[in-house]
Amino acid sequence: GGFADRARKPAMLLGMAGIVVSDLGTAAADGLGTLVLARLGLGAGRCLSECGERGYLADLASRVPSLRGELAAAQQATCALGIAIG
Repeated sequence: GGFADRARKPAMLLGMAGIVVSDLGTAAADGLGTLVLARLGLGAGRCLSECGERGYLADLASRVPSLRGELAAAQQATCALGIAIG
């Protein structure tokens, strides 16, 4: 939270890098312990990335308050579409 408040883009990039490393760790896991560690890393990476993303979205919405709802809806639709596509 605090890091993402000070540095939105670095938080998003660091979080996404953590997601990539954790996904590779998930794919290479040879046991339950390794898998659990990789999945915990994935959760931490997603948390950091999403904190930066939500902060950036709030920054954009504060510039044009009349579009706040549309920005939030577009962001959620994009996330849902990405999950659906896989």
